[in-house]
Amino acid sequence: MSNLKHFCETPAQKQKVPALDTLANLGAFLLLTFSTLFLAVVFSLSFACTGLIYDPEKETQTLSWLFSADWPAPASGILCAAVFLAVLLLLGKVFSRCSEMAVFTTVMVITTAFSVWWVVRQNAVDSEFADSQRLLAYASSAAKGDWSLFVNEGAATLSNLDGNAYVYFSYYPYQCGIFCYFYLIYKLVGDFYAFLALQLINVAFNELSLALVYAMGRTFLKTSESRTRLALLLLFCLPMQLSAGFVYGNSVGFGFGVLFLYLQLRALLAKSMPSRASLIGLSFVPLALMMIIKSTFILFGVAAAIAWLYAALKERNPLPLILLCICIVISSRLSVIPTRLVETKTGNDFGDGMPKISWIMLGTETSENCGMAGWWDTRAAEIYVKSGGEVSKQSQMATEQLVSNISGFASDPLGCVTFFAEKLASEWAEPTFCSVTYSNFNIVRYTNDYYDAYGALGATSPGGVWTSFMDGYQLVIYGLALVAFVGSFAFGGTHDLGRLLFAAVFFTGFGCYLLWEAKSVYVMPFFYLLMPFSAAGADRLCFRRGIGR
Repeated sequence: MSNLKHFCETPAQKQKVPALDTLANLGAFLLLTFSTLFLAVVFSLSFACTGLIYDPEKETQTLSWLFSADWPAPASGILCAAVFLAVLLLLGKVFSRCSEMAVFTTVMVITTAFSVWWVVRQNAVDSEFADSQRLLAYASSAAKGDWSLFVNEGAATLSNLDGNAYVYFSYYPYQCGIFCYFYLIYKLVGDFYAFLALQLINVAFNELSLALVYAMGRTFLKTSESRTRLALLLLFCLPMQLSAGFVYGNSVGFGFGVLFLYLQLRALLAKSMPSRASLIGLSFVPLALMMIIKSTFILFGVAAAIAWLYAALKERNPLPLILLCICIVISSRLSVIPTRLVETKTGNDFGDGMPKISWIMLGTETSENCGMAGWWDTRAAEIYVKSGGEVSKQSQMATEQLVSNISGFASDPLGCVTFFAEKLASEWAEPTFCSVTYSNFNIVRYTNDYYDAYGALGATSPGGVWTSFMDGYQLVIYGLALVAFVGSFAFGGTHDLGRLLFAAVFFTGFGCYLLWEAKSVYVMPFFYLLMPFSAAGADRLCFRRGIGR
């Protein structure tokens, strides 16, 4: 009974242990220090890089750098940043006199209306983005009762990847989660409306993410101006709103992920153990769903575990951390349910797919497909074919290649710095986070033409007014967040758990995609979750303390 009483004590009831306090504070200091350094790198790259230029003839992409591109186009992003920052500071002061609920509601209405306009205007029926196209085709066929695409036609090769679902899911069995989601929508609304329905669901989940990020920011933004500026920053995040056109699992997975983080934050700030346990238990649902749709969002679980480790050391209560770890393990096991369901339905065994080490291998070499540092190419698939799909052989071959890549970096330090600078710039400094590019892949109904997404915005890649605005907006987000990080080197109150959680999210995202296969769309969730810090940074520029103690 005494042990149970100990675990149910509130943080205020527990006696402090200096050694554990010191360890917790040291860990928090190191986390914030590295996060600040990482953010400084991202800010510098965002200042120097103005976007990606795609060469349709060579099917390659190159980075556009500030001092190597034609002037004054590169400077337009910096000009937009200066103008946007001034407008943000002014509007924050003006609208802070209005009802916060009225400001937030207006933001929700505007972003929803813009996103709906964006997807309805496309009148799209399909996507030429390879993964989306395949999953949509498989789901459409299966929803009509035709499972012939899942017939086992023998060993996987690079040539039979496109047409056969069995081969595709042998490579990527985790994609069964998105397939089942698409299948459900096709069954509910039919072929004609399915694509639009999926886009509108993206809109709904993007708005859910917006509302939850705003709610989380309110827990530690203590001035009306900082909360108003957070709403304005969310309003002007065009990449998030434009991403609704991308039919895949990103928006839905991110929505569940932010809901998980919101519940974790409420648990961290709760004052009793029963409240914490119930909130952690409740967060298991979005945790499991986000891993089914997009397994890489497990990074949010890792970030939450870092915050709970700090809380456990400070409060001498490891039970919440243990509960969270149990939830993560169980949800990881449950994430294979869609795969087992599809295997049972089709009588197939997709195997284990490609190991994680293959994606790290891709992230440490230049792509032969598009010429970008760390981006996707077919090497991992080639290893899968050569190994006959055996995970142990794949891991061995990928590890050997990874060791070779690292040896190359060690023998050429300048080349190593150049490689990772280009990789990080292509991820974190791409102004649109691929949100416009993926809509460019969409196929317009009746005409079967590609949708001209850049043309719809009156822009070209990487130039144009909207792209320049997104470049400037991105620079402001990073710069203001960096101001807030630099000013937040003291952890010492209940509300600081919220700061620590957001810092841990950015830390895990940067750390993962430093090594993982690169795409700018992968890091947009971590960019979006910097918004509360950016709002606090704006207050610090105005000589206010946007984050409460």
